[in-house]
Amino acid sequence: FSQYSLDNLGAPASVQSTELLSFNIFPNPNQGHFNLQFDEELFEANLTIRNIYGNILFHKSNISGKNFNIDMPSGKNGIYFIELNHNTETYRAKFIISK
Repeated sequence: FSQYSLDNLGAPASVQSTELLSFNIFPNPNQGHFNLQFDEELFEANLTIRNIYGNILFHKSNISGKNFNIDMPSGKNGIYFIELNHNTETYRAKFIISK
């Protein structure tokens, strides 16, 4: 599985953020069915998945919890990006679909 520890990507490069959000995407690569597991409880977060062209393929608002199952059966082979908005911060990570 892949584990990501991401700081706020909107912060200037010369300033290190002390608040990190860690989560796992597994399996990665996957076949369009995968799990997100966060190290902390999310409250009213927004999750968006985009393809490499920036098109939104999946969006879920007001999610709460620590574990999420994502099902993208129509996802084609390629690289995708997860964008998570939580507590006024934006975090991004990538995953691969390989069927």
